[in-house]
Amino acid sequence: GQLQQINLPRVSDGCTPLHLSNWKKNFDLTQLLLDLGGDPKLKNNYNEDSAELIELVKKSNNIVFLDLELTAVPNVASSSILEIAILITDDQLVEVAREEWVVQKPEEVLTSLPNWHQKMFKDVSEGGNGLFADIRSDKAKPIELVANEVMSFVKKYCPSEKKNSMAGFSVHGDREILKKEINELYMYLSHQILDVSSILQ
Repeated sequence: GQLQQINLPRVSDGCTPLHLSNWKKNFDLTQLLLDLGGDPKLKNNYNEDSAELIELVKKSNNIVFLDLELTAVPNVASSSILEIAILITDDQLVEVAREEWVVQKPEEVLTSLPNWHQKMFKDVSEGGNGLFADIRSDKAKPIELVANEVMSFVKKYCPSEKKNSMAGFSVHGDREILKKEINELYMYLSHQILDVSSILQ
């Protein structure tokens, strides 16, 4: 009867109406189907039940806010990452998680950076943000290790490839640096970006 129809999977992938309403992010319809007897424990051909799928879909809406500190502006060919900070929110901008990493650099790189860097990144006691001190400490890690940790962090909260948007201030510039230094993240996230500087403009 009606209950069988509500839970009837389609032939192509074994998805029930509940699977499909979740995948299409129609959560009002999902609730209606549940009220009418939809079974959230039925598996599709990918071994996903509806409860698992709704969690996956929600995570695919998470936004990856990115901020890089660089040796130069992004369109300078030699520009590289000094620090990377990531804040992940849900689609309502509620914070889910945050983390930051400092990249190891030779001392000669730090001392050769221009005046703006020397002023901004000097010790906190001297009015800077202390980034140079962090880079000189054991907090700093090689870029390869940073890349691995960044990917583990992002995949934990954004488990579906090419679904999550990258956001930030002039984030198109940061994205170009990622393409060069952490290409796996560049390839993993969606090509769509949310540029906060557009909102400010």
